[in-house]
Amino acid sequence: AQNTSGRAKGKIPSSIKRWNWAAFLYPQVWGLFSGVPFATLLFAVAFLPSTAKFLILLSASLFLGFKGNELAWRGKKWRSVEHFNSFQQQWTSWSVRLSAAIGAILIIFIFTQTGG
Repeated sequence: AQNTSGRAKGKIPSSIKRWNWAAFLYPQVWGLFSGVPFATLLFAVAFLPSTAKFLILLSASLFLGFKGNELAWRGKKWRSVEHFNSFQQQWTSWSVRLSAAIGAILIIFIFTQTGG
């Protein structure tokens, strides 16, 4: 199959049409390295009121979780589908591990503060 990555109208291989955990968990940083630069605009959301910030980040995270692979495929030239999948799998691995570590630290912090 022809490699159509990096083309705005490039055909999306069926093997990449799936949920992207890295795009969902860390959309701003993931977007920098995955060819989805508009995701970096989410850094500016930090300056918004908390309710707006939450709604925008949640919406953007859900959207990028669903459509991130397709946007990344079209946003950057990849060597192959295998290269793309390998890259995204590495991002997923790191984002899940980092989220788990942050969650564990938060739980430990909460227990130490409440005496539990």
